[in-house]
Amino acid sequence: MELYCYQCGRKRVFNSLSAITDHCKSKEGHACAQECKPCKRLFVKQIFLDQHVSAVHQWKCIPCDLFYADEAKLAAHHDSTHNYPCVSCPGQRFPSADALDMHNRASHAHRCAACKMDFYTEKSIADHVARVHGFKCGQCRSKTFYAVAALQAHVQALHGSRCEKCSLGFRTAELLAQHEETSHQLLPCGWCPAVFDCGAAREAHVAAVHFQTGRRSVAVRSVLSPMMMLKIDRGVLRDLRAAAAAAAAATAASGR
Repeated sequence: MELYCYQCGRKRVFNSLSAITDHCKSKEGHACAQECKPCKRLFVKQIFLDQHVSAVHQWKCIPCDLFYADEAKLAAHHDSTHNYPCVSCPGQRFPSADALDMHNRASHAHRCAACKMDFYTEKSIADHVARVHGFKCGQCRSKTFYAVAALQAHVQALHGSRCEKCSLGFRTAELLAQHEETSHQLLPCGWCPAVFDCGAAREAHVAAVHFQTGRRSVAVRSVLSPMMMLKIDRGVLRDLRAAAAAAAAATAASGR
């Protein structure tokens, strides 16, 4: 039995199947053999290569350029190798981590931490948070938070220590103490034994108690004095001193 290499033509004749197979596998035979690129097998004719590819390598994996004999094997390969699901898009999977990352950047660039909705711009997600999840700070007014827990954390951090006298909030107890020492020192009335913890209260007291005279009153807060002393004319001062002396005498007489 004589066998011919169809690639070499009738130049080469072989007496057995093993001989022609060895020829195709040899370096000399590589030039005339048809190679299957996926598995590197050699075939003496193109038709044999085509039959082989159709039977064994019909289904190709595009991302990694591998071939599979049937669709089930290709699907199994995808599930084990190219299974990158998008957590925000049910059922949507991607062949590689890079493809999934590109998808997330394009579709889920701005995600609401409260409800997991996605938005394309920072303004759109800010409007959504303010409209749907808006929890405003009662002290800052302009600050809005997407959850009660976030608002509580903000209040604790910025307004955890509150001044009972003026309702100002401070981050720490040390800052509150410093504020109270500098802003709420006891201020004497100056016309009677009364004392006050702020200038506004003392001013209101003086205006209500000590300026009830028939004369013209010109009590004005001095913007230059840190103790907010009152400027009054000499006539009012004389009346106030007389009234204070009379009140003291009356108090002494009643105590006898």
